[in-house]
Order: sequence, then structure tokens, then C-alpha cells
Amino acid sequence: MKLFKIIIISIFSISLLSPKVILSKENITLGTDWRAQAEHGGFYQAKALGLYEDVNLNVFIRQGGPQVNHSQLLAAGKIDFGMAPNSFIPLNFKSQEIPVKAIAAFFQKDPAVLISHKSSNFDKIED
Repeated sequence: MKLFKIIIISIFSISLLSPKVILSKENITLGTDWRAQAEHGGFYQAKALGLYEDVNLNVFIRQGGPQVNHSQLLAAGKIDFGMAPNSFIPLNFKSQEIPVKAIAAFFQKDPAVLISHKSSNFDKIED
């Protein structure tokens, strides 16, 4: 009987040390700046591989689009994280004293480009 009690107490103690047992998953909603595209691939791959679940996160990825304004949803507290299409979004929030902050930049420089018709006489910005 004494051995049985020691085994039960040991099993219970070990189960308490397991983070998957004692921690419930935290729900997180990430709003992307547009429909699924290559620059969002890391988020989708992490979800597919179960990396979020490994750290007790239940991540829902909500795609952006023409009728979705994740910046407003973030400011209203409806989503937890939002990708902004440019760095002016957090600057505008700051100027309006909306309590959000930029936590990551995915590109060193803005990936937007200026293009024109091939037949134009423009080759560089100075033209």
C-alpha cells in the first residue's frame, strides 16, 4: 500500500511539471495586411507544423482584403496583432494617441516600388 501511494504521488508530481498539462492554450488572432501571400508564409508554416501549439498558443490567422481594416480592428481590441501594409500606420496611431506599438519589421526597407509603362522615358526617380 505504501508503494502504491508513492507511485501515485510521483505520477501526480510529474504531471504538475508538464507545461502542457497545467497551461491552457492562449487564443491569439493575427490579422494579415492582405489575403494569404508569400510574405505571410512563415505564420502559416508555423501553424501547419504545430509550432504555436508547442508553446500553448491557439493562433487564428485572419486574412486581410479590400473590405477588412485590421488596423481599426487592432485599435478597437478585436484582434491581438495586425500586420500593417506600411510603417505609416503605427505612426498615425501614435499621432492619434491610440495605445498600440510596432513590435516587428519584416523588411529592412519598404517593398513597395514605383512602376511605369515600358515605353515611357522614365528610368529612375529623377526622371
